[in-house]
Amino acid sequence: MALFIPPQTTLAEAWVETLRAVHGAGGAATNVLTTVSNPALEQHAAFRAAYDRHIYRHRRKKNEIYTAETVASTIFPEALYRRPEGRWALGDSNRFEAAEDALYARYLKNYPTLKRTARANQRGTYFGRLVCWDSGKGEPINQLKVRIAALREAQHRPSPIRTWNAFDFSLGDEGLVTAEESPPGMQMYQPGDHGTLSQRGFPCMVHVDLSLVRGRINLTGIYRHQYVITKGYGNLLGLARLQSFVAQQSGFEVGELSVLGTYSDDERKGAWNQSLAAQILSDTSAALA
Repeated sequence: MALFIPPQTTLAEAWVETLRAVHGAGGAATNVLTTVSNPALEQHAAFRAAYDRHIYRHRRKKNEIYTAETVASTIFPEALYRRPEGRWALGDSNRFEAAEDALYARYLKNYPTLKRTARANQRGTYFGRLVCWDSGKGEPINQLKVRIAALREAQHRPSPIRTWNAFDFSLGDEGLVTAEESPPGMQMYQPGDHGTLSQRGFPCMVHVDLSLVRGRINLTGIYRHQYVITKGYGNLLGLARLQSFVAQQSGFEVGELSVLGTYSDDERKGAWNQSLAAQILSDTSAALA
């Protein structure tokens, strides 16, 4: 069953409506499309308190559960980014590029330790794959830096590009091509994945697509398996922060954020159960009322 979640204003509202739809569909659905119209808005404090009461680092059955902030940091490590003041502009790009490069340097310095000390990160993190893409054919490539450079170049042209989605089909080796040839997406599969992928193993998110439409950066994350309760909100939070970073570093506005879960479930047969899933939905919904 495919589910279309009507676009919601905030991340919290989008997550609650996604859980409501998946829970109402019997706990699982295919091709679940969730859209946040304003992902940069401040989040609901009451919702976060209600959500965090259920989601904290612990084990449920055999599943290790991480906080929303921990999940989000695997997509974008907000704590390591020193966000410059103001807006990026053609004549004021050096300090933005310096902040961008400093983020990459901080993360890559800690990346081996992250992979070594956290079981969930043994095969890397999403942000690690964005900034240190191992193609198996030479030096790792920073996909994120390539995409941001291409977006900045669109601003530099005599007639700046405001809409750009000519290349929206991604291939497994897209991290190998140049900025000029590259589609505006970022790949999560690496060559070594295909012989070892389990049904539920990392990476669940397989692609991030960027679309520039009328001066706004729109972002879509595609998941082959979306754990709606355990990771769904953290994924939205991390993707929103990644989207904000790309927009700020390229001088564009933040547009819509979408997540497509080709298979999504409320984990009633995994970390949670049907009654607990219903309780989490009830508590978080009440917090938004």
